[in-house]
Amino acid sequence: MPIRVFYDGFCPLCLAEMSRLRQYDVRQQIRFVDIQRARFKQDYPLLN
Repeated sequence: MPIRVFYDGFCPLCLAEMSRLRQYDVRQQIRFVDIQRARFKQDYPLLN
């Protein structure tokens, strides 16, 4: 079962770390979710 990692897409450090994690995620077991995307509040209403 994939895990979700929430990150701030406006943060340069967060973007760099997510890029690094993507390189290690060869089995594609991590779902990266940018909390700044337009649909975030709609897709994850309980996290607001």
